[in-house]
Amino acid sequence: MPATNTAATARPSTYRAVVARFTAGGEVVLTAPADADKSDEEMMRLARHEARFAGIDFDSADVRITEWTEQFG
Repeated sequence: MPATNTAATARPSTYRAVVARFTAGGEVVLTAPADADKSDEEMMRLARHEARFAGIDFDSADVRITEWTEQFG
């Protein structure tokens, strides 16, 4: 019998996230899918912490809570 690929195919996932967009181009997601149900204030606090950890100047980026779609592959 031939082998069957039973691995799950990754599908795009959309969730509420904090995203930093930069005037020079590019964007960074600062929160995880597990944070999507948190309050706006808590999400922004987490995002500010992650930005500091990653060396991102939080105050100079366009930071917003928005819907984010993960792209796999």
